[in-house]
Amino acid sequence: MKKSLTIFLFLITLGVYSQENTYKIIKTNKVQNLADYSSAMNKASFDQYRFFDKRRVINFESGVQIELFSANELKKNGVKVEDSISIKGDLPKDYIEPVFRINENGHVIMINQILRKRNR
Repeated sequence: MKKSLTIFLFLITLGVYSQENTYKIIKTNKVQNLADYSSAMNKASFDQYRFFDKRRVINFESGVQIELFSANELKKNGVKVEDSISIKGDLPKDYIEPVFRINENGHVIMINQILRKRNR
């Protein structure tokens, strides 16, 4: 009984944090493994990168671009989103957009911005 309860709670938790239908791949840059990007995005939470009222494009090292739907848009479509951490206004003009990659474990990670700036 305890084992089945643990599995049930695990499945419920997965559903709570699912990011499915909260983004759209808009540029593939001829990457063949787009399923890896979808899988990684579905596991990650991008609510802190999400704008409250407009969509945001995030860039991957491979050239893939993914458009995050706005917090308001998701709420209107019945998707649970942590809108209290969404970005309410515009980013500062000198803000350097992060670049992401998928690591060997299939998770989205952000590449350190300082290293990118130094390598330019």
